[in-house]
Order: sequence, then structure tokens, then C-alpha cells
Amino acid sequence: MNKYFTTTKSKVIALIVGLAIICAIGVFSYLGIQNRPVDPDSEQVVTINIQDGYGTYDVAKELYDQGLIKNITAFRITSKLSGFDGKYLTGYYQLSPSMSAKQMMKAIVNGDVVNIAFTVIPGDSTEQIATKLEEQGICTYDEFMDEIVNGDFDYEWMKYLPKGEKRFEGFLYPETYSYPIGVKAHTIVETMLDEFDNNIDSSYYAKAKKMGRTFYEVIIISSIVEKEAGLEKEKPLVSSVIYNRLKKGMMLQMDSTVSYLLKDNRVNLTNQDIAIDSPYNTYKYDGLPPTPIGNSGASAIKAAFNPEKTDYLFFVLSEKLDGSSNFSKTLEQFNKDKDRYYKAYDEHNK
Repeated sequence: MNKYFTTTKSKVIALIVGLAIICAIGVFSYLGIQNRPVDPDSEQVVTINIQDGYGTYDVAKELYDQGLIKNITAFRITSKLSGFDGKYLTGYYQLSPSMSAKQMMKAIVNGDVVNIAFTVIPGDSTEQIATKLEEQGICTYDEFMDEIVNGDFDYEWMKYLPKGEKRFEGFLYPETYSYPIGVKAHTIVETMLDEFDNNIDSSYYAKAKKMGRTFYEVIIISSIVEKEAGLEKEKPLVSSVIYNRLKKGMMLQMDSTVSYLLKDNRVNLTNQDIAIDSPYNTYKYDGLPPTPIGNSGASAIKAAFNPEKTDYLFFVLSEKLDGSSNFSKTLEQFNKDKDRYYKAYDEHNK
């Protein structure tokens, strides 16, 4: 091979390499420009839904249609070069025109979905939870209640539960949950039931039997304790009153059970209220109400399974009006305590 041919070949190769480098630089420059933020100064937040079955093109088109990226083709090429194809996760994402295309890719690949905090307050009823879920746009009231009635779940304590809309009353554990937008009602119910299950001591089943009660009955008692006790430290005392009255065959006469029936959290009931004919009216019916009257927190459940040992049969809110109660053994003392409370209450509300 002559020297001229070798030199010419080397020049051709160098030219091809040079052109390739120039092309690569051009492509990457093009991608860099096209993948820059649409508006670096934007404060707008856009919620998008990456659905099941979305490929890279579908993701790119969704972003483009929402004004979040400049170019679908540039997005697809960058996604391929970055190894993101096939890794985009479903869910709702909050993105901004101030983000680069690469930042959006990473957010969706990492599954940085939008979460909504939702809190079940101790004492909340199933219906109150369903209403709040709908108000916060997490799921509809009907979707949640359908899962309550018909959802398929499996827990040891389910054998004690009734059917219908009150099936899980008392078992939707009070806690702050974080749900992604678009979460299914089944998942919402399941997380609350899981949390209840995780917070129940395995000894509680045997303890309930030793107390002469079913596990479900003690959960009913815990729901009354949750509603009746104004202070955390008094929950074991309220629990003792409930057990003592049940043992003596006395009616519980708890305002909270009637308030549950009325779907009202009033503290002071009228004579008309306590005359309502319902098994939830513990002024008219012996024993416990047929179901829990709300969902109890950990301290109320613990108090129901571990009541204080007392002779108390009565309690009423104290004249201090600070949520504390006066506990008594006799009806005479209870009436005196009650008079002091109403006098202080009337003075306070003049």
C-alpha cells in the first residue's frame, strides 16, 4: 500500500470522526435547548396523571399537552439515552414549567407522586371519616362506604364484627395517613385496619375473655371511654365506671351513645334526646350499645382492657370546666357534683 493511499484514508477517517463529533455536539446541543424549562421563573404547579400502560411517548405527550416540555421527540431521545424508558411509574405528579425535562423524568421514574395527609381523629365515626375523605378529594363518600360494607379483608378480629355500614366502626385506627392522589378506597380502608391490627396487643384476646367479655365488647367500651373522658389520665377511671355499672346491672346512661345516635357531639342532652327509642340509647336499654360509637385511639383501647380498680359508679364534668370530671360512688354525691358543674357552666355561658 502506497504512502499516498494511507494518508488519504487517514484523512477520510479523521473527517468522518470529526463530522460524527460535530453531529453529536449538535444533537446534544439541540437536546439541551429543547429540554430546558419552558419557563424558568414560573411558579405554576400542574398535576398530571401517569396511567397504567403509559410508554415514553405517552408520558411525553401528557407533559407536552400540559405545557411542561417543549418537544416530544427531544424528551423521547433523552429518555432513551438516560435509560429511563420502561421505568416510568403510574400516579399523580405535581410538576412545574420551571423544571427541566430531565428533572421531570427523574421525578416520575422515582415515583415522587403527590400525597395528601389525612387524619382520623380519636372518636371519629365511620361516617365522619367518609365525609372528610370526600371533602379532601381523596375518594368519594360512597366509594369508601362501599368498601366498608363489601370490601374483602382478612383479620383475626373480623369474626366478631357485624355486617353493614357499621362493620368496621371502632376499627379504623386514628392516625395521620399519607395517600397518593387517585388512591383506591379499598387501600384507604385497608391501611386503617392494618394500623389497628398493628396496635393491638396479642394478649388482649385472652384478657377480654378473662374479664368476661368478648374482644368486640371491649372495643365498644373503648369507644365510649374515648368519647366520655375529657382528659387522658382519666380514661382508666371512666373505664372503671363502665365496668362497675355493667357488673351491677345498672344502665350505663352515657350521653355519648345518644350523641352518636343523633350524629351530634353535644355535651348536654335534653329529656327529649334521652327518650329516643334505640339500642344506642343507654338511658333506655341495658348493657352496651350494639356497636362501637366511634374509633378509639391507643390510650382509650388500653384503658378499656386495663380499667382502674375503683368503686366509682358515677362521673360528671367538673366545675373547673377544663375537661376534668368528678367521680363518685353514690348518687347523692353525683347529684351534688352535677349541680356544681351546671352552675359553673351557666355562669360561664351568661
